[in-house]
Amino acid sequence: MSLVEWNATMTAGRGRTGTRHFIAETGSQWSISVDGDMLCLTDTAAQAVQRTEYLEALKHVVAGEMKDASEAILAKGTLPLDEHESVEHYGRRLGDLFCLIATEQDRRRKRALG
Repeated sequence: MSLVEWNATMTAGRGRTGTRHFIAETGSQWSISVDGDMLCLTDTAAQAVQRTEYLEALKHVVAGEMKDASEAILAKGTLPLDEHESVEHYGRRLGDLFCLIATEQDRRRKRALG
């Protein structure tokens, strides 16, 4: 299962989180860019695609852990009001990200089923 929906040439794709991924041949290596920022180089195109999938998976995991942490902090009820509002806002943004991921997964499932 791919976390990145690639274009026909496998040089650009959109991750389930909405992140734009790009790979390009640069001399004897392949560069990986995420949302316009070059992150790393690999030796082959296949490695670049695989690394990009790993990066998208990592974003899922980190977002999940951050959402869990913000919910735990809010549940304690010990934050000052201004910090509580910031953490609450941050948690809503992470919730929006998970909704976006679920919507994208549903869209891909429906397209795969025809």
